[in-house]
Amino acid sequence: MDNRSTAKAETALAALLRDGVLLDSVLLGSGGGGLDLHAVAKLTGGHALSPESASKLLDVFENDACESSLRNTARAIREKFQSSSTCG
Repeated sequence: MDNRSTAKAETALAALLRDGVLLDSVLLGSGGGGLDLHAVAKLTGGHALSPESASKLLDVFENDACESSLRNTARAIREKFQSSSTCG
């Protein structure tokens, strides 16, 4: 959770639009936080994804109309999550 940002969503959106940045966001869980982030992502033309958990992340990416680079990112995140979750 991002609890240290000092910029307001409107300020961040203005800067992203000014600089032509497309933002993708991923909100894990169903806590409801991060809605500003999701709105900013959508307004920049990006994706706003909401998997229930990190283990469901790949499913969300694959079911969404995302670019293949996002799918590759999802796979990498899932692999890292799975490898850090296993006891060795």
